[in-house]
Amino acid sequence: MGQVLGEPSPSDPSFEIYCPYKSFPNYRYVPGLNPHPKRDQNGHSYGITEVKPTYYPPDQWRKNITYLFGIDLFNYAYWWECHEVIEGLWHLVEPGSVEGQFLQAIIQLAAANLNKHRGLVSGANMLARESCQRLEFVSNSTQHLKSIFMGVDVSELLVQAKRYHNLENIVSISYKPPLIRLAGL
Repeated sequence: MGQVLGEPSPSDPSFEIYCPYKSFPNYRYVPGLNPHPKRDQNGHSYGITEVKPTYYPPDQWRKNITYLFGIDLFNYAYWWECHEVIEGLWHLVEPGSVEGQFLQAIIQLAAANLNKHRGLVSGANMLARESCQRLEFVSNSTQHLKSIFMGVDVSELLVQAKRYHNLENIVSISYKPPLIRLAGL
């Protein structure tokens, strides 16, 4: 069992917000620390009816409020909430497609970050490795310069994820959680 220290903090609390139309929940869900967002009557999303997100093709990611909000949640260390939001988009696409692999990579990376925060290192590493494999697939599949997909420099995210989760076995270097930067907004 991991150790819960409190809510995670964002890597950069002044990082750009891509979806200013939506507010962050009043806490970052960490199992064992605060109420389950949906199941507990004190949860930040308790009783809120989930609305199926609108599908936008990958090249129209700038219009996708759900996607932009999911990226904000990721960047501000609302990893459980990011997982939930991005999973709603993932259910709209073919899981084996480039888009499906990309969204699944974000979901797994958010879960890996939360597990690492909780001290669940083996689970975090497993999820981070799977996320990185998916990101490599996306990077190799894109037809764009610098492996940009849905506004994300996938190669850069891959480097950050590997560093943070120490998948390259770099000793005594501590990195902050990855940030997802969106290009072209």
